[in-house]
Amino acid sequence: MLGPFVAWLASREPYEGLRRRQVRVVERFLRWAAADRGDPRTRRERFESEIGVDGTAEAQAVGSALDRLAEHRRILAIAPFLDD
Repeated sequence: MLGPFVAWLASREPYEGLRRRQVRVVERFLRWAAADRGDPRTRRERFESEIGVDGTAEAQAVGSALDRLAEHRRILAIAPFLDD
């Protein structure tokens, strides 16, 4: 899952430093999510709460990275229909 996201992100984000940061956040989230047994619909919110960045500058960076992951997942979800 991370490899295709990294490749896609490189086409979307021109700044290497920002890409690296977003990849680190997404990788951390995916590892955390793999062990999570809670409701998938609230997974992101629980992750953000658990890492304790609410109200900090880091919260915006985490949110931005997870937004990119969500965008990537939406694209993958519609991809089978693009070939029709």
